[in-house]
Amino acid sequence: MAVHDSENLLDLLILDMIALHGAMDDFTLSRRLHCPRSFLLDRLEQLLTEGYLIPTPEGLRLSETGKSARVPLAFYRASAERPAAAAPDAFDWTQPYIPEAGWLD
Repeated sequence: MAVHDSENLLDLLILDMIALHGAMDDFTLSRRLHCPRSFLLDRLEQLLTEGYLIPTPEGLRLSETGKSARVPLAFYRASAERPAAAAPDAFDWTQPYIPEAGWLD
């Protein structure tokens, strides 16, 4: 299944990661996507088989086909690089909770 044929977001994400880092961090990606690493590694193997990626001694790189199929996914990188801000808790957990009078009426 080719990237252009299926418009597979996962394949595009893998191509973008490899274009930027020369590797796919399957541990982090599987945690973020809540999917098994084996599924990601199968997709990586399929991209290698279809000629989108070329193995090198330093890691992986995109072939000409991979470069033309790659879509920069800035929205994912921005959310992955930015730490989640801690939201202030509006509820005071140190005080016992007492319901208002008449809450059962």
